[in-house]
Amino acid sequence: MPNPETKQLLFELESELIRQDAPILHKLCQGKTAEKLQDIFGTMGIPKNIQELYQWKNGTITDDAPLGQCWLFPLGSLMSAEKSFRYYQNFVNSDEYWIDGMFPVFESLGGDFYLIDINATSPTKGFVFFYSRSAVDFETIISKYDSLETLLRTIVECFKSGVYFYNQLSGYLEFQFQLEREINIKNNPKSAYWTLFK
Repeated sequence: MPNPETKQLLFELESELIRQDAPILHKLCQGKTAEKLQDIFGTMGIPKNIQELYQWKNGTITDDAPLGQCWLFPLGSLMSAEKSFRYYQNFVNSDEYWIDGMFPVFESLGGDFYLIDINATSPTKGFVFFYSRSAVDFETIISKYDSLETLLRTIVECFKSGVYFYNQLSGYLEFQFQLEREINIKNNPKSAYWTLFK
């Protein structure tokens, strides 16, 4: 079943980016149709909310731009459906942390990924995990958002409250970490990442 909240949050996010004349708008690619997504994913069983994300926008044009110009949220650049599917096929089960059912949707462009648990029988189904081989505060993978919807809600709230903003001169996404953490703890009470920092 589609989640009407996903589409509403994406509408709010785009409205806020337009209001702020955010430079990331020019880097987000046109969304894919449901039929095109079916061609990409086949019988894999990608959840409707992830498909709705790709119907909204299908990835980010990077063109070797600095990382901060390509982020929709800190360390988060939207991957295309094609790239997500390719990375999943290439890297799932490549180590003990990136296991079957962990589907990549966002990346830092520096080797880190946001993986959504799409395993129907998993106790963390729908959670968004941060995967980083270079992490020092946790061991490679940790829950960061309770769902795709709470991630989107957090992004919208952070932009509306000025916690996230794009520097109009550099085009870089800037943010206030302590305020971001407070919003994330409120919106993602089940995720472990935000409890690491004081």
